[in-house]
Amino acid sequence: MRNTIAYSILKYSHSKILGEELNVGILFAFPEYGIIEFHSPTNLQRLVKTYPDLDVKLIASYLDSFNSSAKKLSSVLPSYSLDLNKLIYEQFIIQDSSALQFSKFNFALFDGDFEITKAKYKQLFLGAYQVKKTENLHKLNDHSISIVCKNIILSIRPEISEYLKTDIVLLENKSVKLKTDFYWQNGTTNFVKGITFDLSKADEIIKKSLLIGNQLNYLSDKIINSNARVDLLLAKPSNEKLTSTYLEAIDILNNSSANISITSDDYFNYAEKVIDEIEIH
Repeated sequence: MRNTIAYSILKYSHSKILGEELNVGILFAFPEYGIIEFHSPTNLQRLVKTYPDLDVKLIASYLDSFNSSAKKLSSVLPSYSLDLNKLIYEQFIIQDSSALQFSKFNFALFDGDFEITKAKYKQLFLGAYQVKKTENLHKLNDHSISIVCKNIILSIRPEISEYLKTDIVLLENKSVKLKTDFYWQNGTTNFVKGITFDLSKADEIIKKSLLIGNQLNYLSDKIINSNARVDLLLAKPSNEKLTSTYLEAIDILNNSSANISITSDDYFNYAEKVIDEIEIH
């Protein structure tokens, strides 16, 4: 289901007889985007104050291991799309008498903004630890934008994986070099590059767009002569005050003389276009 967030709450049970439980983490899964993340408090003093005899270092080591495990699971997440709870049993802890237990996944709709959605649920379930909304929030970097989009494509049509080349390709001439994240072919070669403009300052956004726009201009002849296109996948600023600057950055990229296409945030739409073009050919 599109625009769906799945989340599982990790609880610490100090005494099963007394039924005492405290939330100590939250596992997020965005199956359609191939994203899975584990978040926990950076400060466990609430646990220590509640249970002075607790081995907090052991608990912290478990939390670190869950975080490490989640970072390695993006590529296999689509295989669990029909049963996310199986992912907990197989990749995290076994449901036994352990003091740490993940709940079954709950599902809810979200508005498409990963960071706001995660911050909301972290505040809801881990707010007692005074986790700030901006603390340790994961922002998509340039390369991870492309990975998200590739995962969307494969979650919809896994059989076209042979058309998606995961090699990072460096487009270059004597003047400039431009690294792309992956490419796909359907008679032409389509190089995919993620670009995040989720930056803190307007001048940083403009500088980045000018840099990439100039690189594309210098590479224009090579791209055209190679019967190729560069597909730019953009991420907008989370700060709405920078929206006008972001639109200016898009105009700068659009003015490039190179053969490019631009997708702004709607990665599902791009994924469907890729699938349509590959299947036509």
